[in-house]
Amino acid sequence: MKIIASRITLYIVLVPCLVVMLTPLVWLVAQSVKSPEDFFFYTFFPPVDRFSGYNFRKLFAQIPFLRFLMNSLFVSSATVVVQLFLSSLGGFAFAKYEFRGKRVIMVIMLATMMIPGQVLLAPLYELICRLGLMDSFLGLIIPSAVSTFGMFLFQQSMRHIAAHPE
Repeated sequence: MKIIASRITLYIVLVPCLVVMLTPLVWLVAQSVKSPEDFFFYTFFPPVDRFSGYNFRKLFAQIPFLRFLMNSLFVSSATVVVQLFLSSLGGFAFAKYEFRGKRVIMVIMLATMMIPGQVLLAPLYELICRLGLMDSFLGLIIPSAVSTFGMFLFQQSMRHIAAHPE
């Protein structure tokens, strides 16, 4: 009985949170099926007979949306692959090899995680410009190719593998 009461209390707390969090998404979908004339007349969904595909037709007719989608998928996939590869190499080196300055380098790397990404935007932009990588996929992939957090995670997991060989 106590478990049922705690579960009911949990749902009483979580359902309003779910409604609050999903409201912007539902509103976004509702706006996408409205015609321009209905945009300000209905808060959420218009009547079913007023649903319109106008916004989607306009999206695919005026903007190369599929090309943009493929570009985004390529850049994100390439970034993930490069980051996984380089993070695994760095994590392995920190986990398995002993070298002078290993702790200092790791402390410096972990300290860089405290720098907000926004602080690095201007220097990264200038670096990409000077390297001649503006308006290219490499200009998007290279700045995020190395992940300190990824190396730290790989280091910890590789230490764990060494500690538990079974």
